[in-house]
Amino acid sequence: MIGIISDTHENEEAVKKAAALFKEKNVDFVVHCGDIISPPMLGHFKDLKMKFVYGNNDGEKKGLKEMCQKLGFDEIKDEIEFTYKNKKF
Repeated sequence: MIGIISDTHENEEAVKKAAALFKEKNVDFVVHCGDIISPPMLGHFKDLKMKFVYGNNDGEKKGLKEMCQKLGFDEIKDEIEFTYKNKKF
């Protein structure tokens, strides 16, 4: 199962709830479709396998990139492609 989240806009309470739900549901990985906004928000996803793309409000790209490296996530990109269960996304 893939988890999908987007436009969290530094809403820490919502991010915490979403991360807990993804863990509870044992998702294989989560795709954040942009607008996480600030690097500290990435820490709430540290125990999940994540894929991130930039949104139109992600202005702290350098900080987001550095935090992804620190937490062991793949680099955030403007767009990504991946295959899951023989289906291309």
